[in-house]
Amino acid sequence: MVLRWLSIILNRPVLTMAELDMVRPAVRRALALAEAEARHVQAVAALQAFEAGEAEPSPALLSDLEFSRTLAQLSQHGQGDRGLTRLANDLFSKVSQRIEDEIAPGGKRHRLLQRYAAETKSARKAAFRAWLEAEEEERGILENA
Repeated sequence: MVLRWLSIILNRPVLTMAELDMVRPAVRRALALAEAEARHVQAVAALQAFEAGEAEPSPALLSDLEFSRTLAQLSQHGQGDRGLTRLANDLFSKVSQRIEDEIAPGGKRHRLLQRYAAETKSARKAAFRAWLEAEEEERGILENA
């Protein structure tokens, strides 16, 4: 994905080794911009997927949920006492609430994805400004030569 963005930024459909001259500040900054653009696209895609309802609970929470279900089944089949039943029900309730909090709009994960998207947008803008400055400096040097 980064190379595709670099190709777009440098306006070169096919990149050659000569065009990837990392000694030139403009090329280094173009690469930084391409990386920032790729990160931003991924962050926005993750946020959009979350907002479209495609969010899955974390593997750790799913594991906790499975454990609490197993515990509840053991207690319901007479293999546990009342304390175990109460513990299983409490655990299941807490894990279910944590999952709901994690995947709910406006919840912790949603706010985190929004923050990541905003941070990558800011980093992309900074990388774009730096690339433009390097391009302008390089053009000025070539015109004065």
